[in-house]
Amino acid sequence: MLPDMELEEPCRKAEMRRRIKLTTRRELTTAISQRYRTADRTNKKLILDEFTKVTGYHRKHAIRVLTAEPATPQARPGARRIYQEAEKEALIVLWEAADRIWTECVALPVREQTLVVEAVSGISRKLPFPLLGVDTDNDSAFLNDTLFGYCSDHGIVFTRSRAYHKNDQAWVEQKNGAIVRKLVGYGRLEGLTATAALRRLYEGSRLYINFFQPSFKLSPNTGKERESTRNIICRRHRTGG
Repeated sequence: MLPDMELEEPCRKAEMRRRIKLTTRRELTTAISQRYRTADRTNKKLILDEFTKVTGYHRKHAIRVLTAEPATPQARPGARRIYQEAEKEALIVLWEAADRIWTECVALPVREQTLVVEAVSGISRKLPFPLLGVDTDNDSAFLNDTLFGYCSDHGIVFTRSRAYHKNDQAWVEQKNGAIVRKLVGYGRLEGLTATAALRRLYEGSRLYINFFQPSFKLSPNTGKERESTRNIICRRHRTGG
């Protein structure tokens, strides 16, 4: 009978090893360690006996594992921040104070890189300030050597939004609703005739949107009042008179 017993023991241990794969040792340790640390001497022995049988750990190693303090999960480091909260707040105040103005809409018959370059070049000539940067989404009409080469030749910084982060273009999407949809609606326009009509519409509306719309400005205040009303804004409209 002895040889059969010697064969049975390795089979039992092999079964235990297969069983532990269903629940990892780390998960098992987490589940048992708290109960082991708070148990009395008798129950600790019973818990330790069962734990060593299931895991195959040596008793001394099992004791060290069960009595060790649980490790605090480490947060994954994110991308290095270039701008701090102060810069962010300043940009938000400036954006709101300007009433989020300055939008240039361009109608293209197709989404093609050469036409995109022509559109960017045309916009840059109309702006009252130098065009220093272009930030696009990940459409192939923008991410190409033609547009990148144009920006490089003209000293324009070219950046793109992160893949699968559509909120990176939130301000652009907001203008689609606030300006384009209000002017044009939600219908899909195609063809050269529609493109020419949209160009005339955008050319006329840009003057109204960017030059004749009332803008927000910060209310004048001093001292302690500034801290409590720094986000209060009033609407002003300059006239020729």
